[in-house]
Amino acid sequence: MTSDEEVWQEIRQRIQADAVEALSSIGVLIEAEQESPELRRRLKQVNVPPVRLGLSLLARDSLPHLETVRESGVALDMLIHHIEKSYGSWGTSLKLAYRVTTLKQYRQALTDAVEMIEGVDDPVETLSKIKHLVALHQSKAKPFSFLRDRTALVLYEIVSINANAGSKYVAKTRSEFWSFFRAGLIGGVFVAIFALLKLYIDVLGPPSLVRGFLYSVNYAACFILVDALGGTIATKQPAMTANLLGDELYRQEKWARPDSHAVAKLVARVFRSQLASLVGNVVMAIAVAALLVYLLNPVAALDDGVAKKLLDKNDVTTFPPILYAALAGVFLSLSGFIAGYLQNFVIYTRVTERYQWAHPHRVRRINALNYLRKKSAKISGSIVLGFFLGYANVMGNGLGIPIDIRHVAFSSAHLSLGGIWLLKFFEVLPHLLLNVAVIGSVNFVTSFLMTFGIALRARGLNSVELGKVLWGSTKLFLRRPWLYAFPFDEKQSAGQ
Repeated sequence: MTSDEEVWQEIRQRIQADAVEALSSIGVLIEAEQESPELRRRLKQVNVPPVRLGLSLLARDSLPHLETVRESGVALDMLIHHIEKSYGSWGTSLKLAYRVTTLKQYRQALTDAVEMIEGVDDPVETLSKIKHLVALHQSKAKPFSFLRDRTALVLYEIVSINANAGSKYVAKTRSEFWSFFRAGLIGGVFVAIFALLKLYIDVLGPPSLVRGFLYSVNYAACFILVDALGGTIATKQPAMTANLLGDELYRQEKWARPDSHAVAKLVARVFRSQLASLVGNVVMAIAVAALLVYLLNPVAALDDGVAKKLLDKNDVTTFPPILYAALAGVFLSLSGFIAGYLQNFVIYTRVTERYQWAHPHRVRRINALNYLRKKSAKISGSIVLGFFLGYANVMGNGLGIPIDIRHVAFSSAHLSLGGIWLLKFFEVLPHLLLNVAVIGSVNFVTSFLMTFGIALRARGLNSVELGKVLWGSTKLFLRRPWLYAFPFDEKQSAGQ
């Protein structure tokens, strides 16, 4: 009678032989995938040779040199890393993202096959791996899984671009911190001016759709002008910096060297960078609002009733302004993704280069296209966000739902205009600061968490990573809270 041990030995030999055969097939698939037009073109652009595994001639009953296979796997990881790093310079497409994702899946399958060959002595672990692989194979046949994976590819395409842009919104040194503050001051000047212009639009009393369009143009023009003059609007940063944080978590997970302290320090840098911009926005918006009231005396747009309404509509002691601030945060996140998609389209299609090749002597047009290529994300993001904010209330009225937005920069300007007009500025100043703090926090948190969650999903990470970030950031805040306000211990050189 055959013992259980003999039966297991026979099963073990079959599993090992199947794993060797799978390893050979995976090697062929990896090499074939690298020969696809999308990957071949990108490897040529980044000057990286394809990885040759040499597993196609493995016999079913032979045992490969697993250390060599592991080295090939590391080389494949580096190849994938170079491709993903090229997205900021060369852009990406749905086809390329699909190819890279497929290559990652084959890379994981390579690891699984090696582990099956090595760990086949443990029946429980082997059975667990087989169940996992079968479940993974079955999930690919489900329509919902197909749609989910395709959606993740589109998001991955956008997140990869935004992660590269996010590093520009993080101050690493004291000089960079103060440059963010100065950029916030520039932004605050125009926020106050365009906040007053919004009141003049109300005076015109246009129809609902026309009013929404004028609001949208007013918002978009403000955002574009601020960016063109070197300023910044603080609330536009979280949608980019959240992608940067998601990218850092993905890289640590990928290279199996998690460093929660490094991630927590990145969160602190992100927070204080946005705080510097926000304080600059609010301080200058308040100051310029006061100048506008005293120098222009805008009686056509402001009276006691309008001023009181400005104070009441931004009062966070009632619930609606908080809900409206959260809705503005959603729009901030969505506009960031749309801007990332459009920027990637401009980069990947090489519009400027194509025009330059076809018309090399039209220097002015080429310079204009180069400027638009460089600023495509900021311009498109400003326009999209402007129309989101401008039409929110119009859409709500059309649907019979009380929908509106509260944007911290414009709310601070409107609160200042109202308080100064009523000659109660210092009386309402504590209330103004409270309202600005709450609206700004809700704007930031909603935009950041929404973007960060989508970035994790696009990278194939789960919500557990969010918990790790929150826990690590909380520990750093309790130990060194000043790092969230100012880079006291940062080197002056960004490279240090």
